[in-house]
Amino acid sequence: MQIEVVTHCWRYSRLLHYQLSSLFLHPPSQVEVKVTVFCASESDDAETRKVMNFFLRLTPPASVVLQLWELPMEQLLRRSIGRNLAARATRADWVWLADCDMAFGEGALDALQQELTPKDMILAFPSQVLIHQTHAIGDAAIQRVLPGAGLLDVRSAEFVPKKYYRAIGGAQIVLGEVIRKSGYCPQRRWQRPAERWYPTKEDIIFRRQLGTPGVAIDVPNVFRLRHSQCGRRCADLHL
Repeated sequence: MQIEVVTHCWRYSRLLHYQLSSLFLHPPSQVEVKVTVFCASESDDAETRKVMNFFLRLTPPASVVLQLWELPMEQLLRRSIGRNLAARATRADWVWLADCDMAFGEGALDALQQELTPKDMILAFPSQVLIHQTHAIGDAAIQRVLPGAGLLDVRSAEFVPKKYYRAIGGAQIVLGEVIRKSGYCPQRRWQRPAERWYPTKEDIIFRRQLGTPGVAIDVPNVFRLRHSQCGRRCADLHL
């Protein structure tokens, strides 16, 4: 089975560092994973490009492929544009539309081999993720990503379970043949370039597009790093 993880990163370079580290530290053995990271040019987001360049220089695990996809700022800031581009281009069996504050621990992606089997399933989501107990603990984890940091793993003891009830945000796992055909929110409104980051409400539109809230599946060790500040809205903050 081939999985494509699609993520956006705008001023969240430290969070991205955790996400990509998790794929190098806990590579799947039962599935092949392609990670597509949408980001801005180096002049627009130098910190994110430093993280990407670090990981692109490493030799990835045999089951992991890392792809950088640069977008002009006005396209990056409308997340549905990148997701639609990835949807149309993917060759994967399943596409996980993720957020860069997520990390994939031991067995997370391998679980998809067993869970994504019903023939009538087109949209799935993890029934729960593990989230930092408090924003303060999450902020401290982010601060541990210092210049020159190597691969960093999350500290599982800092996390508690959080239930999910529908496919939302970074918890949308879509059948490849469906998203290739339908795209991701291809309506003109959601593909219009933007001058600032808009609240990401496209998941509601996408569920309506597919006609389903998604099916809950058991995926272990999916972590989400909490953070009290929003990097994309703070001019001098890089998460």
